[in-house]
Amino acid sequence: MEYFPALERALDYSRNKAALTLLSEYPTPDGLRRIGTTQLTTWLKKRCCRNSAAVAQKTLDATGAQRTTLATQTTGSALVTKLAAEITAIDHELADLDAQITERFTRHESADVLLSLPGFGVVLAATFLAKAT
Repeated sequence: MEYFPALERALDYSRNKAALTLLSEYPTPDGLRRIGTTQLTTWLKKRCCRNSAAVAQKTLDATGAQRTTLATQTTGSALVTKLAAEITAIDHELADLDAQITERFTRHESADVLLSLPGFGVVLAATFLAKAT
């Protein structure tokens, strides 16, 4: 993201689905300036991003803070778009795996007992069962 340091400072990509979603379609300051806050908020909401209005405002504030186009923008934005798509795909795969683990675990005869233990969720209980056998 060295081509867009203002946005990098404004958003936390590691915990913010909206930031990742944003980069998949609008990886450059110019693209974000063109869409504007209202349209960006609507676009993020349609993609089920939490705090869409706040993320849109932070994003547009960051684009206003950076008026210089850095030499790395063309290559960097292409890479960021590709990486954002790959991370999103991995997130979907992990969600599918979690659903499969949950579905399979809940069919186990000990599922209800393990889930009744304090602090035990599906993943910990399934891990416990896997290690116990």
